[in-house]
Amino acid sequence: MKFCTLVLMGLLLCAGSYGQSEKNASNYNPNVDSVAEALVAMAMNNPSIKSNINLAKQFQYLYKASKTSWLNNIAIQGNVNEFSFKNNNANDPLKASTQYPKYNFGVVIPFGMFINNPKQAKADYYKYQYALEQVNVEKQNVRREVLLNWNDYKMNKALLGQHQQLVNDWRIIHVRNEQKFSNGEISLEAFYNSTKTYTDELNKQENLNSALRATAAKLEALIGMNIEDALTQISIRRESDQNRAPAQGNR
Repeated sequence: MKFCTLVLMGLLLCAGSYGQSEKNASNYNPNVDSVAEALVAMAMNNPSIKSNINLAKQFQYLYKASKTSWLNNIAIQGNVNEFSFKNNNANDPLKASTQYPKYNFGVVIPFGMFINNPKQAKADYYKYQYALEQVNVEKQNVRREVLLNWNDYKMNKALLGQHQQLVNDWRIIHVRNEQKFSNGEISLEAFYNSTKTYTDELNKQENLNSALRATAAKLEALIGMNIEDALTQISIRRESDQNRAPAQGNR
């Protein structure tokens, strides 16, 4: 009986550990590029996003003001009869008639405000909501641009690194063929073809450099800083987070 109980407990522990491992595995997403997400976070301070946020705040205040703007349409008027406070003419019937009324007040309320003001407040509310949606749209656009340009940047940098080795190989071949041509070991046509191939590879390298610089400029415009400085900051922050995690686990 004890043996069966131990076996059952062992199976439960195995199932629990397996379920925990499955849960951790489901949280891991290999397609998430942490560097790209860090660049996106930097780009959230883009001036275009800040401009839309400021515009949304402006519409928010206009909406709040329109909800109480009906108070501006109400006018209260009043006056006091100064003769009513003087007793000198109290015995004169003609002058006594001028003492009344002692004071009067009036309130002017335009009935149109009960119809128009709620409509204006609702219009300002929808303007405010539209501005908020534009903020989210701009954030999505900036995020998309960062991810696309980061992908192009990585691709161009990788292609440039691969092509650099090819250029180095052709440089060595070109120098050797130049020496062979000087010694009369190869023909002019062979030397021309070698030189042309080497020149073509240099042009391809320059095109890749140009593409890399273009994508870097687009990224820098989005994140507001030099791309190499940004990558350095991300690397330092990542190392700091990795070093902090084991320290917290040992507590």
